[in-house]
Amino acid sequence: MFSRLKTSAMLLLVIIPFLSTVASSSQQATTSTTTAFTTQRTLFSQAVTIDKAGIKYPCIYYPGHLIFTAGHGDRIMGSFTSDSPVSFYVMSESYAQSWGIGTGLISSCTPTGTKDDVLVTGRDVTSLSIDVTINNPGTYRFIFINSDKSNAVHINFNAGIVGS
Repeated sequence: MFSRLKTSAMLLLVIIPFLSTVASSSQQATTSTTTAFTTQRTLFSQAVTIDKAGIKYPCIYYPGHLIFTAGHGDRIMGSFTSDSPVSFYVMSESYAQSWGIGTGLISSCTPTGTKDDVLVTGRDVTSLSIDVTINNPGTYRFIFINSDKSNAVHINFNAGIVGS
C-alpha cells in the first residue's frame, strides 16, 4: 500500500505541472492580436501655376484652396517639384488667415508664426518632400509663394494623409 501511495504521489508530481502547462498553453492559444492597417489617402495631386510677382507686390501666393483637416497623430506626406524656386509652407488655417491668406494680400513674404502655426518651411526650393505628424487637430493649408518678378512658376504637387 505504501508503494501505491508513493507511486500516486509521484504521478501527481508529474501530472500537476503538466496540467498547469496545458492550461497556460490553452490560455495563450485563445489570446488574439488585432493589427490595424492604415493606408494613405490622397489630399492633392495636381499641377499648380503661380503668376510672377509684380512691381507692386514682392511675392504672389497660389490662391487655390489647398486646405485639409487632420487629427492628432495623423501623418501628412507629400512632395513637389517646380521649374523655378518657390517658398512652401504647411500652416494652420487660423494662422494663414491672420497672415493674410484669402484676403489677396499677405502681410509679408515669410510667415513668422510659431512651430504650432507653421509646421513646414521650405524657402526658395525647386523640390521638397515632407513627412510631418500632426500634434494639434485642426484645419491646415499648403501654401506656395513665388517671389520671382520675371517668371511664373509651374509646380507638380502631391500630398496625402495617413490616419483619420
